Amino acid sequence: MDRIPVAFVDSVAHALSDDNLLHLCFVNFWRTCEKHSRKCDLWRKVGERHYKKRKNYELKVVVNDEALSVEVQGELAEDSKHSTLTEFSKLINPFTRISRVTMFTNFEGFEELACQKTQLQRVLELFQNQTIDEIYVSKFFELSNFSFTRFLWKRPVHDIGFSSLSFTDEFVAYHILENESLKQVFVTDTTYTFMCKLIKSWKDELKLEFCSERDSEGKSFSDLRDLGFEKTDSLSVSRCSVVRKSGRSLKFYAFK
Repeated sequence: MDRIPVAFVDSVAHALSDDNLLHLCFVNFWRTCEKHSRKCDLWRKVGERHYKKRKNYELKVVVNDEALSVEVQGELAEDSKHSTLTEFSKLINPFTRISRVTMFTNFEGFEELACQKTQLQRVLELFQNQTIDEIYVSKFFELSNFSFTRFLWKRPVHDIGFSSLSFTDEFVAYHILENESLKQVFVTDTTYTFMCKLIKSWKDELKLEFCSERDSEGKSFSDLRDLGFEKTDSLSVSRCSVVRKSGRSLKFYAFK
């Protein structure tokens, strides 16, 4: 890294993921050599400056009969004002990030935030080189809307959250088998049978049908321990980490 101009890194650091940018903030902080220490100070200042400039936003997307409404909200207090998609599009710069997308159906109070599908697609295209942290699908999200919003959820993300009462096989198969960025899966209203199949799909890299059957093994939520799940501080939440033969691991969280 000593041979890479600091000015060059400063010009491209906005493209780094949050994790990589944090590494830059703490680069070689343990070195004591004075010359090397000065160089590291420059690297860290670049990382810290870029990290402070970043602004993360959440998109709340309501879908009703192929009609879209989008509310945008910043994560920090100074950016927490609710905005329309049009207002948000004017704020986008190299330091803007979409950290979370939440998808709803039949959610009242969003009528004034209506937008066109093409408008949302154009905004998302500006973030095509970024990996969104999380996509969460409401338990009341209608199945017919998964196809209409494919452009929204079919993208690399670190975490996905959905209900076993509202999903499609295509949604699950894409993220479990094709999403190389996936780190964590959160499933609400779930059962032993559903989590068993989900883990099998991940571990064996198999495309399975989830929607065609429900609980058939007569096992309860507490039997998740047989799959390697451990209870968290909450009695209604269990978690486990499953490793593929390739060595890649994925964390699963099951909510009763």
